[in-house]
Amino acid sequence: MLLAASFSGGTVGGQFWAASQTLAGPQQAGTWAGLQNFVGNFAGILAPAITGFVVDRTGEFLWAFVITAMVGWIGTLSWLVVVGPIRQVAWTRLRPSGTSAETAA
Repeated sequence: MLLAASFSGGTVGGQFWAASQTLAGPQQAGTWAGLQNFVGNFAGILAPAITGFVVDRTGEFLWAFVITAMVGWIGTLSWLVVVGPIRQVAWTRLRPSGTSAETAA
């Protein structure tokens, strides 16, 4: 289970920052990376609490590792299915009049 958890974490861990920068584009990369880091820190809060709860209920760490591996695999599948190919998105900013910033310039 530890190997499965490590593998699933390693398959998605390296592309987080590159993907957010590519999707957001040069003007919003810092905002996206900051939000991504903020949300990612919840794992440091939730994981020990969930592990303690599971170990307290079951008396063993096996199910904590199973949960970790499953969350990792769900994350990996999310990258494949939800995110898909990583290409910069052409974001358009709407002005109050309803015209895009690109056409107004």
